[in-house]
Amino acid sequence: MKRSRPPTPDSIVETCPPKRARHTFTDEEPNRYSLIWEWIHALHCYPVSPDGDSFSLPSAPATLPSAPATMPRSTTSGITTKSGKSDIDNPNYRLKNLEGNNIFFHPTSADAPQSIRTLIGTKTRPIEGEDRFDFDKDKLILLENNVAETVVEEFFNYEILRRGINLSNGPKLFTSKRISMTTPAIPHRPKESHITTPKPNILCGYKNSTFSNDQHRQLRLLDPSANFECLYYPFLIINFVGEKGNLFSATNQCAGALATSTNLVEKLNKRLQNDKFVDSTAWGIAMNGSEARVLVCWKDGEKFEIRTARVCHFRSENYHILWTMIKNIVDWGEHTRLDEISKALNWLEARGESGVE
Repeated sequence: MKRSRPPTPDSIVETCPPKRARHTFTDEEPNRYSLIWEWIHALHCYPVSPDGDSFSLPSAPATLPSAPATMPRSTTSGITTKSGKSDIDNPNYRLKNLEGNNIFFHPTSADAPQSIRTLIGTKTRPIEGEDRFDFDKDKLILLENNVAETVVEEFFNYEILRRGINLSNGPKLFTSKRISMTTPAIPHRPKESHITTPKPNILCGYKNSTFSNDQHRQLRLLDPSANFECLYYPFLIINFVGEKGNLFSATNQCAGALATSTNLVEKLNKRLQNDKFVDSTAWGIAMNGSEARVLVCWKDGEKFEIRTARVCHFRSENYHILWTMIKNIVDWGEHTRLDEISKALNWLEARGESGVE
């Protein structure tokens, strides 16, 4: 039997498959890489070598490709579907996502608890010494013509906030704009659909510097920050929509933010162990060019209840009621509510509360 000759090195080289070309990033690279680059640079988070030295991170392409058609970016916060719609646009969002996580819209046909009715009454009460004023009629007519969200927001800033309402320039209050709220505070029940991460146009709460060093010892245990800007214990959420949005979606997003805000204070109440109690209600406004829905949220047992406190139609001069309610809500948040929170933190500190259950 004739033996075959062993292969020579040259023949081995000839029979080996050719090496694959090394992968390089090009302008034609799939769009998913652009999303990764945006995420890495937004976090300022880079790989670290075992010896503690940072690896150098190559620069992202000068021009990042646009997002792919299969992963549309929503104009509102939240996960988008293949159709390009956000979860909050889904007709079943309230039943599946909100009620699944114990967040319910209190029917307007049912009576609200007496404490909530009283609270709503205090927010609609006319302010002493304040004269009625008229909005710019031409702007009101313009708003009804399906304007963009930015125009609605500009109208709100000019016609509402400039008339004696201070959301962030004072020593205590702080406002975040279009910042996603932190997920640990968002209510969620195991095995239920998640709530879309709230990203309000305006979120009003308290500055880090509002609280003393002693109070900060308790705040570190409670972790009441609503977002990465360290906005503490928000009490007012505002969402605007223009011609490409609808109040149903804005109200849904408001509901998630309201429940999250109420949940942060309820964590404080749980630490107080019924010795003290802080009002955990939060207020929200969903607004387009023709009306604003004022919402109030409270905790009832394990349920978060949300009720429409008022619907203000601008052409019927209800805009003055809207201004009055916002003014009263901000004054309440800056004084009464903040005083309750401060006293509760002081009480925990005096008791030597260490956060151990």
